[in-house]
Amino acid sequence: MSDLITLNWIFIILFIVALYLAVISYIKSNNLWEKHITFFGPFLALKTDNVRFLDWFRNYTGFFRIYGTIGAIVVAVVSVFFSVLMIFSFLFYLKETPPNTEIFHATNLLAIPGVNDFIPLTFAVIFGLVFAMAIHELGHGILARVEDMRVKSTGLLFFVIPIGAFVEPDEEDVEKSRGMPKIRMFGAGITNNLVVSLICLVLLAGLVGMLTPSDSAYIYGVHTGYPAYNASVPPDSLILAIDGETVSSYMDVSRILNGTSPGDTISLSILNSGEESLYNITLSEWPEGSGAKDSGFMGISYYNNQVISDTFSAYTLSPLGPMFLSYIPINVFMGDDTSGLGFLLIDRPYQVAWNEPFPGYFQVLQVVFWLFWWNFVLGTFNALPLVPLDGGYILREAADRFAERIGRPSLGKVISGAVIFIVLFALIGTIFIGVLADAGISFSV
Repeated sequence: MSDLITLNWIFIILFIVALYLAVISYIKSNNLWEKHITFFGPFLALKTDNVRFLDWFRNYTGFFRIYGTIGAIVVAVVSVFFSVLMIFSFLFYLKETPPNTEIFHATNLLAIPGVNDFIPLTFAVIFGLVFAMAIHELGHGILARVEDMRVKSTGLLFFVIPIGAFVEPDEEDVEKSRGMPKIRMFGAGITNNLVVSLICLVLLAGLVGMLTPSDSAYIYGVHTGYPAYNASVPPDSLILAIDGETVSSYMDVSRILNGTSPGDTISLSILNSGEESLYNITLSEWPEGSGAKDSGFMGISYYNNQVISDTFSAYTLSPLGPMFLSYIPINVFMGDDTSGLGFLLIDRPYQVAWNEPFPGYFQVLQVVFWLFWWNFVLGTFNALPLVPLDGGYILREAADRFAERIGRPSLGKVISGAVIFIVLFALIGTIFIGVLADAGISFSV
């Protein structure tokens, strides 16, 4: 049944894409709305040259120049950090096989929602993506005007749905600009993304802090080969009662089981997918290494709210917290959600183990998470010193100005070219090794 539903969705998506392509082909062939619509291959750009609203920000030129300068420093630090991290990752992969090769599947090399295995196609994901792109481009537009560069147009980019935004500064003005004004303009988009991701990180901490455990014992996993597994007890279930005694936490379950012995048979009442079921389970001895325990063993792992809450707190309080949180989608969709934090990204069955603070809470939480994720990923990726990324243009400008100061103007291109080559080589090398590993081909030196 699920395969049939998936197939139907594929046909629906293909039909929508075909209809979109037919519509843009008609618009393009008939030269409709040329002033406001342009095309980049299959992508439709809805644009306007009415960009006077950007001039309003010139009233606060001093503030935005300070903001842009601080941002440029942060971008430089982020660029160096992630470049070094990428180089070390490449050197590590030369000696060791990547631990999770699934991220190097062809579909996962691009961050396309619904195609990438760890980026689902949901409202929260699309909203976060569009907002991150829009705030990024708005940063370029604001600093362009603050630094006296004209802006030709701005607009939205579509492929069936909105997939981003763009600001088009005047190329001549950008070319004439030199030093910090140009660096601030190129770095403004990244700065905006990092600021938004930091705000969302604080909001996430506040929202998750509102959660309280519900009165439930949630079965998070069933260990293969043990009594619950042999009795076909499904994971993602709520334990309602044991031998007729109502339970409201995994501590209640432990208390009841402490009064049993291996070989005893218990009746386990559970709720799964809205249906109550009763299972008779013959308990076994505890596995070796579990310590000296005389009670019976079911072979069930529970969703431990306190551990999950502590894990999230550790992520957010750590200086590397944003990096840990950015890895959660991979953990959830490729690592069996061992973090227990999948509810941040998408609805999960174990949400019933938490009391919902207010209606729609989890939907709000997911929007905030994906706003964080897209802004952090977009900002850090664009900070890499690679052309045509913003970080690459910042590197070129900084290297050229440095070379001029020491009286060797030709040295700038050598410096920027060398850095770009090293980082690009590390990036391509890492992907190449990962793709080989995913295909079952080992690569080591």
